[in-house]
Amino acid sequence: MAYGMFGYALFAKVSAEEMEYWPPNNPPEIMQTDPADGQQMVPITTTELRFEIDDLDNELMSYNVTTEPDIGSGSGGLKPSGIYSVPISGLEDLTTYSWHVEVTDGKDITTKTLAFTTEAVAPVISNPVPADGEKDVPMDLPQLKFTLKDYQGDTMDYTVQTSPNIGSTQGTDVHDGTYSVPIIGMTYGATYRWYVNVTDGEHWTRGIFSFETGYPSQFDPFDFGWQYRKQITIDHTQLSSDQDNFPVLISCIDVDLMKARADGGDILFMNDLGVASKLYHDLDEFNQSTGTLVTWVKIPFLSSTSDTVIVMYYGNPDSLYMPYPEKVWTGSEAVYHLCKTPNKMIQDSTGNNNDGISHGSMTTSNLIEGKIGSCYLLDGNDDYISFTDFTSTMNEGTCSAWIQTTGDQPMAVWGEGVTSSSKPYIYLGKRDNGKLMYARDVYGTNSNFQGQKEVGMNDGIWHYIAWSSTGSENRFFFDGDEVTLSWQDCQNPNGIWFDDQNTDASTIGCLIQDDTVNLWNGLLDEIKITSTPLDATWIAAEYANQNNPSGFVSFGPEEQGP
Repeated sequence: MAYGMFGYALFAKVSAEEMEYWPPNNPPEIMQTDPADGQQMVPITTTELRFEIDDLDNELMSYNVTTEPDIGSGSGGLKPSGIYSVPISGLEDLTTYSWHVEVTDGKDITTKTLAFTTEAVAPVISNPVPADGEKDVPMDLPQLKFTLKDYQGDTMDYTVQTSPNIGSTQGTDVHDGTYSVPIIGMTYGATYRWYVNVTDGEHWTRGIFSFETGYPSQFDPFDFGWQYRKQITIDHTQLSSDQDNFPVLISCIDVDLMKARADGGDILFMNDLGVASKLYHDLDEFNQSTGTLVTWVKIPFLSSTSDTVIVMYYGNPDSLYMPYPEKVWTGSEAVYHLCKTPNKMIQDSTGNNNDGISHGSMTTSNLIEGKIGSCYLLDGNDDYISFTDFTSTMNEGTCSAWIQTTGDQPMAVWGEGVTSSSKPYIYLGKRDNGKLMYARDVYGTNSNFQGQKEVGMNDGIWHYIAWSSTGSENRFFFDGDEVTLSWQDCQNPNGIWFDDQNTDASTIGCLIQDDTVNLWNGLLDEIKITSTPLDATWIAAEYANQNNPSGFVSFGPEEQGP
């Protein structure tokens, strides 16, 4: 009897709770807003924010509105459905403001955060050439350029000055357009500032820009202190199609390079002999004592029908520091060479500052000889790398990596997950045995996508894997060849990338799903994430180049300068 009474009491309690919320409550809705979310060119004379709230149950609602930066706030209680406003003041031009609206009907709370950008009242200075902070600007650049715009259509007066003085100019009663300043007398290895002052007669603005100079746009390195050179030939038979702006790996041990500077900063690549144009390169590793060089040279055009010849110069103790990795990796979101000691910060070579952070017990002992220079040895226990979620707005791109392992268990090369839940997540790596694995899961119907292919990737030798997505098609590659995955329940995600995932944990060497799982046990090298869906011919060329650099490029004899 006691049991029956307890069971009845429990049933009554549950039923009472169900009755309290029956029928189910409809949360308030925040609808039309003024300004609209993301609206540009909002007048600075705007005096209020307007929004509409509605409740399908016809319940009274309370709202609260705050702004950032603070231009006003407001609240209201027990309001019916309708349009309400909050007074604001003090808007400044060309400023982005956010406003947060919270509405409750006493049971549910609905929130919305919106943003708008105010109009430009003063003239706008944009598109400086060279870009602000640009390096390696040719010392023979003939002019500076900038763009002016006045959104009210007023005519403008401007002046331009430089420091040190390499030129100046002025203009009166000009309209929207691009203007130039002739310059002369620059030297290499110098920093220059330039100042653009503009007024429309009522409002004034100023732009301050700087840049650093390099050598001329075309020059003969022997005329600037270099002592040695070698021709490098890129074998066209390694390519199945022409490639544009391709970073070619040059990896060698050449005792002649012991004549280069200790930091390797005088190693220079040109597109031809004599007077020619500089090629951008990223110096991955250099050891003067052995002549070991690992570098990536960006080639504007690689032919698949004839060999490409470039020239390497070295031996100039007084030269500028020639590597410029940011120019090599344009189009890439992050490139991790994994060639430096994993002491917390893991450098991204693109210049996007998507640096990683090492976790676990990673020390100098984790840095060992890799596929391309040095690499990281991960212990499968607590070693991994995290990075900020810079991929969240990307809807296409490519992930690639060199991997080596003998482990049979599932392991992630790259993953995105949630620290507080098992879903959503995406990961690329391996499953059990030697299977290449891609998986993605979110809450909801038909959300679990798992594809795999037995490729023998747990055999203890180096392999190259890549995942490329156009946003509507996924393609997977193993050692340069495209492979077809078998999908669980025949559900192919068909190009699903990053931007539909609400994740907060981006990692290399593991997947975070409420906990750290699928930790990598083995070696990882050259992790790259691009915003471009690389095609099969590019990936095949990358594999051919990186798997056997000496078969991709060959060196001619050393030539000494006059």
